[in-house]
Amino acid sequence: MGALGDSFDIEEFQTDSPLERSLITFDVTATVIKGYEVYQRNADALNKIFQNHAHFADQFQLKDRVFQSNIMNALAEIYLKLESNLGKLELTEIDDILVKVKDMEVTGLELSWLRKTLENQAEIKRVEEGIQESYLKLAKLKKKQRLE
Repeated sequence: MGALGDSFDIEEFQTDSPLERSLITFDVTATVIKGYEVYQRNADALNKIFQNHAHFADQFQLKDRVFQSNIMNALAEIYLKLESNLGKLELTEIDDILVKVKDMEVTGLELSWLRKTLENQAEIKRVEEGIQESYLKLAKLKKKQRLE
């Protein structure tokens, strides 16, 4: 396994640890990215995060490697979801993801870039919902104007 500082150090492995095996339920193999064991499906996303935000994990306060890897997997899955669906997510989904990101920030991860994106998207959704409500109200008012 490469050192944490190695650039995009990727290795495949199969684990013998029952605890680690239980964390990898669908993927038989995992990939190591910057020292974090992540599902193969999350490797590209985590690499992108490290490319664009190289020092986001510098202050990571969790010490247990399994917990660290769980957080990195969760972060990569959020990134993948947002990368493909950001504009299509409902406000409640955005708010749920925002809670997770804020929880991750408590661990020392620097995720302000992701939090700001989510907060902006949530505001867009709130404005869109407000506009929709205004259109409905306008339609009702116009309907009442008719002479009977």
